[in-house]
Amino acid sequence: MSEKHYVVIQAFKGSPTGVTVIQFNVGDEVDASDLGQDLLQVCLTEEWIEESINDADDADDADDADDADDADDADDAGQLNKIIAAIKSLDKDDDSLWTNSNKPKTESIESVMGVSISAAERDAAWQAIKESETN
Repeated sequence: MSEKHYVVIQAFKGSPTGVTVIQFNVGDEVDASDLGQDLLQVCLTEEWIEESINDADDADDADDADDADDADDADDAGQLNKIIAAIKSLDKDDDSLWTNSNKPKTESIESVMGVSISAAERDAAWQAIKESETN
């Protein structure tokens, strides 16, 4: 069984080794081994991380890791996870962060991520969030 992958949904500092403190930022992708068992449990309990929505796809893609298309897909999945994490970190009660149709504004997401995104990327992330809420 492969290692679980997580995405950071709340920035935090942690010490996987008990010696060095590391900053984890919204949208960062981490593996269980990156955190260590104790920090992993704290992160899950405090809801600082969540399982990557693309874990099932990662397992399928592992056999084709040398394929350039799969590398592009992994980059796309990583970007999608970062956008999802940024959206989830937005204040649901702050109307200035949301459109009239109740989607997050791209500018709101960009301010969390520190990079530009397209409306299409926002829409894909928003759709993934909505689909995960119904499952």
